[in-house]
Amino acid sequence: GIDYFLARKVLRKFEQLNVSYIRDEIDGYIEFLDKTNVKFNNFRVKTHNPTDAKIFNIIFKKPLMKQGVFTSDLVINGTSLAPKILGQLDVTSIDVPFFDATVNDIHFDFKKDIVSINSKGNILTNRITLQALLKNSTSIPIVFEDIKLHFDNLNLNKITETLHDYDADIYKQQLASKNQMKELDPSNIVIKKAEVTADTITLKALDATDFISTITLDNKMLLDMKDYTFKLAEGDVSGHMQYNMLNKNVKLYSQINNSNAHIISESLFDLKGQLYGLVTGDIEFTCNGANQSACLKTLAGRVEFKVTDGRMPKLGSLEYLLKAANLAKSGLTGLSINGIIDLITPLKTGEFSSISGSYIVEDGVAKNINIYSKGKDLNLYLNGSYNIVTSIADMKVYGTLSNNITTVFGKLKNASLNTLLNTIPLLNKNEISPELETEIKKIPNYEVNNNIFRIFAVDIDGDINGINYVKSFKWVK
Repeated sequence: GIDYFLARKVLRKFEQLNVSYIRDEIDGYIEFLDKTNVKFNNFRVKTHNPTDAKIFNIIFKKPLMKQGVFTSDLVINGTSLAPKILGQLDVTSIDVPFFDATVNDIHFDFKKDIVSINSKGNILTNRITLQALLKNSTSIPIVFEDIKLHFDNLNLNKITETLHDYDADIYKQQLASKNQMKELDPSNIVIKKAEVTADTITLKALDATDFISTITLDNKMLLDMKDYTFKLAEGDVSGHMQYNMLNKNVKLYSQINNSNAHIISESLFDLKGQLYGLVTGDIEFTCNGANQSACLKTLAGRVEFKVTDGRMPKLGSLEYLLKAANLAKSGLTGLSINGIIDLITPLKTGEFSSISGSYIVEDGVAKNINIYSKGKDLNLYLNGSYNIVTSIADMKVYGTLSNNITTVFGKLKNASLNTLLNTIPLLNKNEISPELETEIKKIPNYEVNNNIFRIFAVDIDGDINGINYVKSFKWVK
């Protein structure tokens, strides 16, 4: 056994000299040694002082450890190709070239069929504690029977970046010499069951807490995150996610309950200042998760949601729609617009008792958007599409204004409001189509509301995070 280790090390030193005429012979010797079935018969590895842990790389023929020291009382039987290990092993300060792992302390208890592992360390800059039961076999795949893994902070952004870099690393390995020891990669690992918990999770700009999930990883590199739950944006989230580590495809299903709509819409969908309130809903998405940009461009799925006591300060605010509309062509002056806004702003038309909606997503574009909002003096129906990548919206907003807006004022203010509102043009008769009538009837309470004062239609086209996306505002009747 010692001769094997020494011979391999010496041959590698010669190879590093890069002398071309002896490289082929060196590779041949190393291949011979690697295939040599060195036998172990109660080979005892007992340390009295901490020893360099890299010696285990030779036993496993993989660079599992870049550094570290160990103490042990082990007995090795079998062969160098399939060693059978029994006993105790403690290692400290390991640098493992798998997901940038640094293990501070790890204890192995090798039993006949199972290896018990207890460890503390860091993976991808995330502080972890680990308890695991590993099948006692050096053959591939390495099978974890059970894992309990806790993160102080689970940074999903960092994990996504590393999984993307993993492909590049595999490609580099394929270019390397066929005889070099290759690093351990996820395709060599099977996880039958893992309970993963985290104090906090970071996803894009969001921080979640109290994460818990059961995870499996099969021999086809399908990572299955079952029944996850966590607290997000002051509410609760649960669901199920699958990630294929070969093609990078992600499938996600989530249920959101009473979360902050503003935090979620701004952090996940870049909808700045568009929606406020408590949101409950179902999300079902698929995408290519190689990186954030690829996921947004390939995003597909559906969303259904309801917001209580909500606000839409832009798309759902009459005063904002008027201010952003291109009314100058109609002869409505800035003074007139400001006069209307000054009068109706105290009515808080952007606030609604409920906002509900649904849409589908294809290739990063939200389509078939249907949003319904109910308010005291303003009811809205919105439809159209929204490009999540570019923030470009192509939508229609239909609304009804109630008589309450005129009864709350005195006669003078009421007359002024009517005068100002009348300066906004009506749709021409040829612009009122059967399709328009059908869309107007979708406004909440339209069929049963006898208190309608005015009906309007708004064209939205442009970046809804900008200021010039309202193209027209007209009364229907």
